[in-house]
Amino acid sequence: MKDIIISFIFLFIGLALIFLPVYSDANEKNDSTGMVIFRKNEMNTGIVYEAGPRREELRTDISRDYEEYRMNAFKFRMVNRNWNFITYKQEEWKYMVEGGLFGGKGSIIDSSSTNFVNADHNFFGLQARAEGFYHSRFYYDYRNFTLVSINAWSGLDLYRQNSEGMVVDSNQVSSPYTESAVKVRFRAGFNVRAGWGIGRLININHLVTAERLLEKYYPQRVFSKGEIDKVKQEIGRIKHRRNRKAGHSAPGEAERLSEFLNRNMFLEVPVNIESDWQLTEFKPRYDGIRFEFGPFFNYFNYEPDFIYGGYINFENDKYCRPEWNREFSALLSYNKYKKHDWLLLESEFSFTYYPNLKSEYNFGIRYIPGMDIRSLDDLGPVSHNIIPYIKYFSQLNSRWRIDMALALRVVSNDRYMLPGTEFTVCVYRSSY
Repeated sequence: MKDIIISFIFLFIGLALIFLPVYSDANEKNDSTGMVIFRKNEMNTGIVYEAGPRREELRTDISRDYEEYRMNAFKFRMVNRNWNFITYKQEEWKYMVEGGLFGGKGSIIDSSSTNFVNADHNFFGLQARAEGFYHSRFYYDYRNFTLVSINAWSGLDLYRQNSEGMVVDSNQVSSPYTESAVKVRFRAGFNVRAGWGIGRLININHLVTAERLLEKYYPQRVFSKGEIDKVKQEIGRIKHRRNRKAGHSAPGEAERLSEFLNRNMFLEVPVNIESDWQLTEFKPRYDGIRFEFGPFFNYFNYEPDFIYGGYINFENDKYCRPEWNREFSALLSYNKYKKHDWLLLESEFSFTYYPNLKSEYNFGIRYIPGMDIRSLDDLGPVSHNIIPYIKYFSQLNSRWRIDMALALRVVSNDRYMLPGTEFTVCVYRSSY
């Protein structure tokens, strides 16, 4: 088994390094027109409903505190997000605050040297959460980069919990157990990664916008790649001048693009292009291959508390045509913990369909096998976890968005995650 693990890791690295140089050379040639530039700042405020299985566990030498439940939450959320993709740097940062109502049902196990409690419980209360992250890839040449990634979060829950079950004391005498109490739970953590890599994912939002608009308003005309690139660059120049706090004029931006098409491309002025221009704020869309590796450190103020190790990450996004994107990623990590280590592979394959500028459908599947490693001579069985999912996103108008996701967890055991369904729907207003 040890040889299989080592062989798999080297195969993972070898395949990425074989395909990356050829693809990166082609990308460098294709990007001479400035496709790598993408800047955007947006503030999103709205409401979100989410439901899914959760659990927590704290073990000591003499006790075990385990909680498993299905949570439902209805919250207000505010997110400020920035992208700054230029030739020598790809930078992204975000902060989020949210708060609202949450509740759920589940079970608890609370055991010590004096008693053992096994009970069902339900709860209802208030929940608040704050999160911030910063990712930066600095390219010291076109293909090679260093990575710094920091993600920190904290959450506070105030709720009433009602529990009902059985308690067994040290003399093995069983008796009914009931409890109703107000509880406060604070959770916080951070994740830090540093790394080195080769390749890049290029944001193609402006390219897709150019192709969609030209196809709609000039259906009888076949445009060359150079002509599409000119329109794409003009779209970028228009959008990159925005200031979110000062606002922008959609009619003015649409008029500027119309003038460019007429004056520089010798095309007729498109009729009512403003209605389509306001729907070109779709989610970031990428094309390219990226491979990176390095150490990571995770902290959580509840067990498991501190985890560190190394990771290898491979990403491949393919722009098939304006209606389709294909995405694949695989992240292999070796996780060290004070009690035991484990090896985890998080792989994902999906297709995204764009029927028009305003909407997208994402169909995918995640396969996450994991294996405990107590020592190189004591390896646990492989746990298989499969998560098929579907996502939907739409721009209801120039400001309002809806974002939905439904996933089903299918697991061979509950070592790395709980089985069940996850559902999220978010309706929000975006300013940019």
